[in-house]
Amino acid sequence: MSFASGPAPEWIADLDLQAEVEESVAHSLIADDIVSFFTSFGLIDEADTAALLEPVVAALEMEGNSLLKPACDGIDNVNPYSPMCFHGSAWTNTYSQRMMGGDLLDGITLHNNDNLHVGDGFVSHFSSLESGCESLESGESCSIETVTISENLYIDDAEITYPGAQFVSAYEIKTKMTSRQQVQIGAGNTTAVSSYKKLDTQGTNCQEINEASIEWAYNTLSDKARYNYDTYGAKIVAGKDLRACFSGP
Repeated sequence: MSFASGPAPEWIADLDLQAEVEESVAHSLIADDIVSFFTSFGLIDEADTAALLEPVVAALEMEGNSLLKPACDGIDNVNPYSPMCFHGSAWTNTYSQRMMGGDLLDGITLHNNDNLHVGDGFVSHFSSLESGCESLESGESCSIETVTISENLYIDDAEITYPGAQFVSAYEIKTKMTSRQQVQIGAGNTTAVSSYKKLDTQGTNCQEINEASIEWAYNTLSDKARYNYDTYGAKIVAGKDLRACFSGP
């Protein structure tokens, strides 16, 4: 069973030879032998493999995928910083919250601190506007500080129809964000106080974020993968926003 993962079927467990090394060590040794075998015949190039997988790894790092590192999922709203876990989702920091906040006046920027939590940890933590720029004087610069909570959702093994056919990335980054109204109030937009429905429930905020994720993935593809997608792929389209549970700050 050293070639495989997970619990062995009963009959294999009864008849198989006792492994001399741990499963993780066996996998590493087997992988090294396979690479050496194919390399000796000129059938594999490590540089080509790295180039092929680079966009995939970049996407997994962008979301904060649990196959690379677990979510920090601390007790507090804001996670601890550790090289052993993902503090937050880079996608939420770089795109989701900034796009949700809407257009800002010159001199005002938005800095977000996302925090990856799991299960009950996601439920019990909340987004917030930490500081705003309501008193910004003309010509000054200012940064709006926000905190968001994200949870990566993955396909459960029980939902898999064809083992090995599922994707390894999260199918959703569930995120508690600071509303556009709240960000705009923090930016000194006095009309935002009475504009919650217009700013947060009647637009295409979430659709635009999803479209940005499709565009990011497309631009990150290798030239060959992009050609195959353009030529043969089923095109991914972001659906319109549906009325959901608009709650929180």
